[in-house]
Amino acid sequence: MLQDENRLLKEKINQILFHGPLLKKQNEHKNFIVSQVQAIKQRPVSETVLLYRTDSLNGTSFHKYIDRVPDIVLIVKTRAGIVFGAYSESPLEPDRKADKRSFIMSITNQKVFPVIEGKLAMIYDHHHLIFGNSEIKIRSGESKLLSNFGINNGFFNSKGGCVDDLLGEGKARETEIEGYEVHQVIFEEE
Repeated sequence: MLQDENRLLKEKINQILFHGPLLKKQNEHKNFIVSQVQAIKQRPVSETVLLYRTDSLNGTSFHKYIDRVPDIVLIVKTRAGIVFGAYSESPLEPDRKADKRSFIMSITNQKVFPVIEGKLAMIYDHHHLIFGNSEIKIRSGESKLLSNFGINNGFFNSKGGCVDDLLGEGKARETEIEGYEVHQVIFEEE
């Protein structure tokens, strides 16, 4: 019975969860994200909704699509093929209290870095999507990402790691990205 339930969950993940182009045919990555979000929320994921993705024709700021939406997952893919992201339970909005259940993740390396208690997981900015103390910082409409992951005063527990643990490139803290997507996670009713 349990094997049938696991098989059905994997089929569901492959078909309807995180269906944007960045994770196309990346079922291992999808399974990792779902398992991490479910573990922190203690509830099964029923679906995800693609709210925003980078597109050269879309000059609109991501704020129009993602502000005030709870339970969002950011997925970023570098030009080198490294995939990482973040989850925030709280919505992106000005003057928000600290997040309790949020994390940054290296999806490629399957590592999770939780938010430090009392720190903000997402910081509101009119031109950037910022997780933590610029551990992930993307300017709307640009194909570059800045990461201060692993430096002092970070908002996420890097567990002694550095930017290489997140970006996996051994390069500077700024890297070219292929694109990013923001999804809302919908949970099954209790």
